[in-house]
Amino acid sequence: MEDERHELPDLELAMTVSESYRIPTTLVPAELVLLGGERCAVALFLATQSESHPGPETLLDLLNADRRFVPARDRESGRSLLVSRHSLLLVEVERAAAASETGGEDSARSTVDMIRVELAGGVTADGALEVVASTGRERLSDFFNEPEEFFRLSSGSKLVYVNKRCVLTVRL
Repeated sequence: MEDERHELPDLELAMTVSESYRIPTTLVPAELVLLGGERCAVALFLATQSESHPGPETLLDLLNADRRFVPARDRESGRSLLVSRHSLLLVEVERAAAASETGGEDSARSTVDMIRVELAGGVTADGALEVVASTGRERLSDFFNEPEEFFRLSSGSKLVYVNKRCVLTVRL
């Protein structure tokens, strides 16, 4: 019987194949708050071109995508990691770092409410929630019952992305 050995692929070839699976991205510095309250300083990878609309991928696109894990880079160690979307309580970014996130809403149909969100583990988030209402879906409860899992609050110089699955109460 012949000795079967599996040789490792040529490193240069492996890198070429790996590069072919990459898509152009930008890194957005963020702070993640996980279930249990742990905070992680990361950079999130956003595609330079969205799959669902013209322009770059937004954090809402990434967080509401039909993916279980979010790609990130630990800002302290520089190592890549995958974070379970369901383990995220919230994601905080500087408003300037997420310039493509703001604007474009239909201001004629939008309302802004100042809210406090109480999350699992005693975490809270305060901020302005802008909601663009559609016909027959004008109530705040309609917004929170929409299928998108994350929503955005504007809080001073930060944008805070909150996981609806972890919300206990919303106070107006």
